[in-house]
Amino acid sequence: MTLYRLSTDFGHSKLYSCTNVKKSSHTKQTKKPRYAIWITKIIIAVIGIILSIALHELFHVIVHWNDGPHIRLLSSQETLAEIIVWIPNGYDLEGEEIAAYTITLLTLIATAMIIYKIDDANDERSAAEILFPDDKEMQKLSPDQMLELADRADFAEIHKTAEQIPVPPTPAMATAMQPAIVTKPTTIQAYNQSLAPNDAAIANLLAQEIEKGLPKATSKIWYGAPVWFLGGNPIVGYSHRKAGVQLLFWSGQSFKEPKLKKEGSFKAAQILYTDIAQIDPYDVARWLEKSARIQWDYEHIRKQKGHLKRRKKT
Repeated sequence: MTLYRLSTDFGHSKLYSCTNVKKSSHTKQTKKPRYAIWITKIIIAVIGIILSIALHELFHVIVHWNDGPHIRLLSSQETLAEIIVWIPNGYDLEGEEIAAYTITLLTLIATAMIIYKIDDANDERSAAEILFPDDKEMQKLSPDQMLELADRADFAEIHKTAEQIPVPPTPAMATAMQPAIVTKPTTIQAYNQSLAPNDAAIANLLAQEIEKGLPKATSKIWYGAPVWFLGGNPIVGYSHRKAGVQLLFWSGQSFKEPKLKKEGSFKAAQILYTDIAQIDPYDVARWLEKSARIQWDYEHIRKQKGHLKRRKKT
């Protein structure tokens, strides 16, 4: 029979303490004073460290309970707990230590997750503030505005303002210093007329089908493209793309229609038309009927802090 001594020293506890109270640089507290948050996190970290040590030693006690262990606390300056037991030769002590330190590690991980949750719960930043930390103007965007911008441009291009976009030079006969004036369509008819003949034909037919399928909807040019709304909620719209005209349903992913492809990170789905012959009026009519019944609430997405909720049937 061989005498073994199992102990936990202060050195390990110091190591885990440094690991679990690391400051999160991305967190911004607004509701509670910063010092109160940090005091809370430090207390939780200390409790987690003590609990991890206690569970570590408790595991050894339980394993050797029938062996009549002798337990001594703070037996030296470097030892928190000391367990003296008689163990048969050939016993897998290393395996027991691995299991004990696994319990310690899991406890510390759980403590770190709790501390992280405290950071996350007190982060009052909007999605725009997280994406554009240095751009005050972009931080004013609501979630639905960001969705529309993301649908029409790469995020790398969103930062550009109108003043940063170069204006094409005027013809030679015009005044040399006079900037070119670019007018944007303000009506759906004007938008369609601004397109190339092939795309204009597609847009005209889509507008006709949408008006027929959603007679109670209101329409307008929204973020540069035609969009139809029901009760303030965006339902369907189309916009010009390099390859053709894109028909977009804001809740289209919930239609379960194989021809409609996922668009963006919310619930939108789209189909791209390059020729008017590709438009199937029966498909469009079916999708429009579903768009009136199946709606995700984009209208109040800002109040819902960027989370979409299914609209109730009216």
